[in-house]
Amino acid sequence: KTDQLHEMEERYKIALKNSSISIFFQDDDLKFKYVFNLPENADPQNIYDKTDDDIFKGNEVERFMDLKKESILTGKNFSGQIELIFYKRNYTFLYNIEPFISKSGKRVGILSTLQDITEKIELQKELIQAFKLETLGNLAGGVAHDFNNILAGIMGNAEVLQMKIYNEELSKFVSNIITISEHASNLTKKLLHFSRKGKYIDVEFSVHKTITDVCNIFERTADKKIKIEQHLTAKPPTIKGDPSLIEAAILNLLINSKDAIMENGTGGNIKVFTQNFFVDKDFNEISTLKFEEGNYINIKISDDGIGMDEETKRHIFEPFFTTKEVGKGTGLGLASVYGAIKGHKGYIDFYSEKFKGTTFNIYIPIIDENIETDFEENLIETKSLKISKGILIIDDEEQIRMSSKEFFESKKLKVFTAKDGNEGIKIFSSNKKNISIIILDLIMPNISGEETFYLLRKIDKNIPIIICSGYSEDNEIKKILNFDRVLFIQKPFKFTLLIDKINEIMSNLKKD
Repeated sequence: KTDQLHEMEERYKIALKNSSISIFFQDDDLKFKYVFNLPENADPQNIYDKTDDDIFKGNEVERFMDLKKESILTGKNFSGQIELIFYKRNYTFLYNIEPFISKSGKRVGILSTLQDITEKIELQKELIQAFKLETLGNLAGGVAHDFNNILAGIMGNAEVLQMKIYNEELSKFVSNIITISEHASNLTKKLLHFSRKGKYIDVEFSVHKTITDVCNIFERTADKKIKIEQHLTAKPPTIKGDPSLIEAAILNLLINSKDAIMENGTGGNIKVFTQNFFVDKDFNEISTLKFEEGNYINIKISDDGIGMDEETKRHIFEPFFTTKEVGKGTGLGLASVYGAIKGHKGYIDFYSEKFKGTTFNIYIPIIDENIETDFEENLIETKSLKISKGILIIDDEEQIRMSSKEFFESKKLKVFTAKDGNEGIKIFSSNKKNISIIILDLIMPNISGEETFYLLRKIDKNIPIIICSGYSEDNEIKKILNFDRVLFIQKPFKFTLLIDKINEIMSNLKKD
C-alpha cells in the first residue's frame, strides 16, 4: 500500500508539473510551510517561512494577501486572475485560495494554487490586436483606395492643365495643386502601412543606410537640445522589403522619442543601435513574442524622455490612440510602425517607465548578403514614349480616364478607354492590333481587375499590362506580378512616373 501511495503521489506530481500549477501551503500567519512546482523552477528552500510580500512583487500582492486573510477568518474560497512579479518576471496567474482545515475542524492555514497563463494571455492580446488592426485595416484600406482614386484624378487633371498653361504665375498654382495632392497621399500611405496593404516594393537593402539617411534628416529638423547617437554593428545589415516603410517606421519612432524628451523641457539623448540576433527553440521558450526561428537584425531606439504610464502602454499600438493635444497627433504613427514591421515578417516590443525613458526593439529577418547601397527612387524626367501603337486604359474613375486620355493624346498616341473590365475586354478584342499596352485598374465593380487580367491574357498572352490601384491585397498583386510583361504602379502617380513604367516594360519586351 505504501508503494502504491508513493506511485500515486509521483503521478500527481508529474501531472501538476505538466499543467504549470504551483501549490502552496501557508500557516495562519501566512508563512509558507510547503510549496511544490514553483515558477522558474525556483528553489523551495528560498520560500519557506516567508510571506507573499517577500517573494512576490507588484500592485496586486496586498490584495492577494487580504484574500488569504479573509479566507482564514471566514472560511470562504476565492478564485480569479492576478498579475504578480516573481523573480523579476511578470506573470499572469489563475489563483485558487481555500482555508486548510485541521482534523479538529479548525482553520489552521491556507492552501492555494497558481496556474501560469502568461503565454495564453499574451497570445490573446496579440489576437485582439490583430483583429482590431484587421477590422480597421479593411475600413482604412477602402478609404485609402477611394481617396487615392480621387487624388489620382486631381493630379492627372492638374498635370494636363500644366502642359497647356504657358503663364508662369498661373503655372505655380497648378504646381501647388500637384504638390498638395502628393502630401495628401502621404496620409493614405500611413493608413495603408498599419493596415499592411501598402507594401509594394520588395527589394534587398541595407538597414544601416536607411537609418543613417533618416537620422541625418531628423537631425536637421530636431531641436538642438536633442542629441542622436548611432551604434550600428549588425553584419550583414541586409533585409528584404520596402525601404520606404522601414524609413517611415524609424522616423516615427525618432519623432516619438523627440516629443517624449521635449516634455521634460531640458533636452536629452536618442540612441539607435543595431545588432545581429539569433532565435532558436530555447529562446522562444522564454520569449513572449514567439519568433520564427532564424537570424534577425535588432534595431533598438532608446530615449531618456518622459516615458509612458501603464495606461498608455496598454494602448500604444492601437490606431488613433494618441496622448498628444487635439490637432497635434493622428494616432496613426505607432500603428503604422506596427503594421510596417509585421508586413516585413518582423516583431516589435518596447520597455518604458514613467520618467525613465523608452526603448523600442524591432526585429526583422535578415538575408545573408551584405548590401551597403540602399533603394533610391530615381529622379523622374519626362521621356518620349516607346510605344508604336495605341494604349488601352481600363479604370472605373471617369476623371482618371479622361485626364489620361488627354495626356497620352498630347503625346500623339491613339488612346482607348473603358469604364470596367467587360468594356475593356470588348475594346481589346476588337482593337488588339492597334494596342501596344494596357493600363488596368485592380479594384473595379462588376468584374475585378484580376479577372479582367486573366481574360485579357486569354486574348493575347503577351500583351504588356501595367496594374494600378489605390492599394492592393498582397497575395492578389503578387500572383499577377509573377506573369511576364506585368508591372505595378500605385495611385496617385504622376504621368512622368507612368511613362517610366511604360518604357521599362516595353524595353524588356524588346529584350525578350
